[in-house]
Amino acid sequence: MEEKDRGALRKVLEEFLDEGLEQLILSNPADRKSLSRVRVRPVLLRGKLTFQAEEQRGAQFSSEPVC
Repeated sequence: MEEKDRGALRKVLEEFLDEGLEQLILSNPADRKSLSRVRVRPVLLRGKLTFQAEEQRGAQFSSEPVC
């Protein structure tokens, strides 16, 4: 996910991203050649709430911390 897209996603979802979130799935993109699905889930790292995004492009998956 590009930095500008990651920032836009973070800004829009800030009100939903808290410890009560189990998982958030974004799918059905307008452009099928880019990401086909993004799954966001909360993760506690060193006692701090962070979020991990798993991206799907075709059959390939990749994960990275979001915030």
